[in-house]
Amino acid sequence: MKMSLYEAFGEVEDNRKRSGLRHELQPFLTMITLGIMSGYNGYQELAVFLKSNEEKFISLFGLKHGVPKYTQIRTILSTLNYDSLYINFENWTKGYVEIEQGDWVSGDGKGLNSTVTNCHNSKQNYVAMVSLFLQKLGVVLSVNKYETGKSGEGAALRTLLESIENVGVVITLDALHCQKKQ
Repeated sequence: MKMSLYEAFGEVEDNRKRSGLRHELQPFLTMITLGIMSGYNGYQELAVFLKSNEEKFISLFGLKHGVPKYTQIRTILSTLNYDSLYINFENWTKGYVEIEQGDWVSGDGKGLNSTVTNCHNSKQNYVAMVSLFLQKLGVVLSVNKYETGKSGEGAALRTLLESIENVGVVITLDALHCQKKQ
C-alpha cells in the first residue's frame, strides 16, 4: 500500500527536545509544503500563508497552539534533519513515480540563499541542493545537499544518479558535469 506524503513526513526524524514542543513536525512539514506549492517561499511569506489558512489547519491537524509564526518557522527549518527528510521524501516518490526506459531525467544544483559565509574571499562557503527531475511528469525524483567548502555538485549528483542506474534513461546535466572523473 502506498503511503501519503503526510505519512512520509511522520517518518522524518525530529531532533528537537520534546519538552515545550508547540508544533509537531508532521503537520508542520505538510503546511510548509502546501505553502511552497502555493508560491510562498520565504519565512515571512510562509508565515502569511499559514496565518491566512489558520482556521483550516487548526481543524485539519488539531493544532493546540495555532499555526507557527515567522520565528518558529525559521527555527524549526534551521534545525530540521534534512537527511531524514530526503530519505523519506525519496521513499514516498518511489511509491508514485515509475521511471521507464527512455525517460528524460535532468540533474541540476542550486545554492541556497542566506547560507553563504566568507562571501568576499576565496574561502567562500554555502549550502547547495542538487536534484533529479523527471521531465515527463514534471516532478522531482530525489534531492541531495552539499557544502561547497567540503564537497561539490558533481559528487552529490553522482550519488543521486546511482539510485536510477541501469534504467536506460536519458540524463541531461550542466556542462559542469562534462569533465573526466578525477
